Amino acid sequence: MTTRLPGTELGDFAVRALERPGPNEWMVLVVPVGEVERAAGKLTEELSAIAEGTALRERVSSASTLIECTQAQPGGALVLTGLELLGVEQWQALDRERSVLKREGVTLLVLGEESLGLLMGHAPNLASWLGGAVWRLEKRDHVLSAEDREARLDALRRWAGLSDTEVISRAEQGRLSSDPPFAEWLVLLGRGDLIGE
Repeated sequence: MTTRLPGTELGDFAVRALERPGPNEWMVLVVPVGEVERAAGKLTEELSAIAEGTALRERVSSASTLIECTQAQPGGALVLTGLELLGVEQWQALDRERSVLKREGVTLLVLGEESLGLLMGHAPNLASWLGGAVWRLEKRDHVLSAEDREARLDALRRWAGLSDTEVISRAEQGRLSSDPPFAEWLVLLGRGDLIGE
């Protein structure tokens, strides 16, 4: 199933998540099962850096704990793992209780391919909330193509509402935030020498 999914890096996925309009947005990041917790941890760090600490990560073990997590954290970004523990009956229960899962913030499910199959096959109403918001974690080479570099710069510009010139100017004046996305921005512009100025 993951071979047909669009690929994304964690940073791009985090920016997409925070750009989602309106309440009750749900997204899925599919990763190899052995990398779920590590990927979720890095994703939470990235979201917290971009959104100034509003991301929360929770590990669920059942349909009821997933419901509890969504109700306890109605706003902000919520990263959920542990979904590999849910069987067919659990997904069906979540599908029946879909209305109690509504939140004001974005809900991000980090799961393996098998769990995605269970979600899509046994929780169709919940899956309908996803639309096309399902990506596969992709590790790209450290050297980006010109097209990928420009796409990432565009995402950073939209996220911060700043131009490249403004970012460089702020960095030169020592007024640029130390958040990781700004360091990435400087590197993409070929001005990594300004990091920490």
